[in-house]
Amino acid sequence: MRILYIILIILSANEFLNFGSWWHVQGKFNVADLGNMLVWLGVIWMILRKRGIQKELRDPLSWLIIVYLFFVGFQIGLGSLYYNQPLVQSILGARHQFYFFSFFLFLQLLDTPARIRMLLNWVTVIALIAVLLGLVNYFGPTILSHKWAEGHRIRSGISRGFLPGMPIISFAVIWEMTKWTEGGAKNKFSFLWGWLLIGAHFFRQSRMRVFGVVAVLAGLLFFKRKFRHLIITACIAVIGIVAVDHYLPENLILNLFTGAAEDVAEGSGSWRGRLMQLETDFIEFKEHPIIGSGASTIRLDSDSGYGSTIQGEMYELAYKDDLGYTHWIKSYGLVGLGWLVSFFFLLWHYARKTVRMADKEHKEITIFSVSFVVFIIGTFITLNHMMFPHSIVLVSLVAAIIIRMKYFQSRPQPATNHNL
Repeated sequence: MRILYIILIILSANEFLNFGSWWHVQGKFNVADLGNMLVWLGVIWMILRKRGIQKELRDPLSWLIIVYLFFVGFQIGLGSLYYNQPLVQSILGARHQFYFFSFFLFLQLLDTPARIRMLLNWVTVIALIAVLLGLVNYFGPTILSHKWAEGHRIRSGISRGFLPGMPIISFAVIWEMTKWTEGGAKNKFSFLWGWLLIGAHFFRQSRMRVFGVVAVLAGLLFFKRKFRHLIITACIAVIGIVAVDHYLPENLILNLFTGAAEDVAEGSGSWRGRLMQLETDFIEFKEHPIIGSGASTIRLDSDSGYGSTIQGEMYELAYKDDLGYTHWIKSYGLVGLGWLVSFFFLLWHYARKTVRMADKEHKEITIFSVSFVVFIIGTFITLNHMMFPHSIVLVSLVAAIIIRMKYFQSRPQPATNHNL
């Protein structure tokens, strides 16, 4: 039941993989809010059961997240002050940030390494289902409900395929590749699933995600001195490049890298809009450099009629998927930047500590945690992992796993009934 509850939260945060049109009805229902409600219900249950007194919940990382949630509450007030936005609208605009409460719930529910491993394996199953749905949607009837379900522009000579739940797919590929590098022949299926999910990244043509998973995999193999695995990986990459070059008019794999370099150098393609948004971010940061202006709470609601004369300006200030670090300092100023640095530092420090402490049985979980933290920090340049439910829930999950493994290694816990 614990694993099922967490899976429901993750699926809700990721819009239930956009299957069908039921998951989001404009102005009436959003399944991401259902996930938020599940998180709140779980936290309330935890408090009523008096489960919030363990040492793990008094860890500095836990307090750091509590500080952030209070800071979000402060930003709600600033949003109403600076943008003449009704307080209720500011609360609704910031509501997804309260997904960070899931950290405390996950910390309680995932109380053994066995449960953690079971959940991570189930996330892989979800990722594979997401890839299957995306392929059916691309080559067959449109079964997904999303603005990009029919395709997302032309890149490398083909229409970019839409895959639902991309954060889950990135999460799963890092887990499966960690299992492969650590378990070898014992985890032969991890090798298959991992490469299938890497292929899905190229199919989606999300450049930063491709760079992120490739860099993490290469770094993992190099620093673990898995040179045989590195050679196998290089051979598979070469075969893939040759095959794609033969069957497609443009090389989908190489073009992702060369095209990204050209777009950045020339300020064209997807980077044109990002560079314009960068300028907006820095202008807003200069106007509110210390604590931000509450821009993260902006909620555009065409039906409400409020602020209709500045809708365009507010749209430029509202947070978006395409940028991470600059959107963060635009929204939260230097105080928010200090918090982000502290959060990433603690995640990295604790993750490395768990790797050093872990025995062989739990090495996979701890190395996965380090790898995912590297992925988050590196790709936060353009992927806004900290402001959208689909990624917040996974960041919170890994943070909870890191803290749980940290205390588990230093103080082994008795076995529990996994049927609870």
